[in-house]
Amino acid sequence: VAGGYAGGVGVVVDDGGNDTYFVKRGPGGDNRSGWSGNHALANGCHRGIGYLLDRAGNDRYSASGLGGGCGWDLGVAYLMDLDGDDALVDLHGKNLGGNTAWPAAASVTASFHKGGTDTYERTTYGDARTMPEGYPSAGGNFGFFLDVGPEKDIYPGKEGDKRPYDNNTARADQTTPKKEADGKEYPQGIGVFVDGALDLK
Repeated sequence: VAGGYAGGVGVVVDDGGNDTYFVKRGPGGDNRSGWSGNHALANGCHRGIGYLLDRAGNDRYSASGLGGGCGWDLGVAYLMDLDGDDALVDLHGKNLGGNTAWPAAASVTASFHKGGTDTYERTTYGDARTMPEGYPSAGGNFGFFLDVGPEKDIYPGKEGDKRPYDNNTARADQTTPKKEADGKEYPQGIGVFVDGALDLK
């Protein structure tokens, strides 16, 4: 679903209704999302492009690993949900976590959510730190996770605990520095997480 692989393009546009995006098939038929869940729900891999736009409704997204607005090896991915009380969760009950807006190996990703009280059960959001050896040193990864609006969204962890991702917080420190010819270290790309009310006029 909305996965582009090896130069391919995958697109899903949904205009309304309460939807469940559930990557079910797993290795050995064990009814869990393993590697099969890595290339779905707005995923670009090996120069592929994945795009998923859901305009309205209370929606659920479930895919492990790189499923959910992620890119690998010069991939491009966009997951956009514009309304409703939505959830990025593990419907398999395997506690697999996973990532969203996760770019790796010189990729570009975005996961944008607007409106509604959303629930997130992912491991990272906009984390751009994964850059294996052998990829171009210029540029890097670019990952953007944005949840805008005044609603109180739910992230993993106990209320009141200090969490790396939380409601009404922002961080832009999710990149890996690399030493350049001048001896200084510079970040490879941009990794951004923002949750809160933004003025989008």
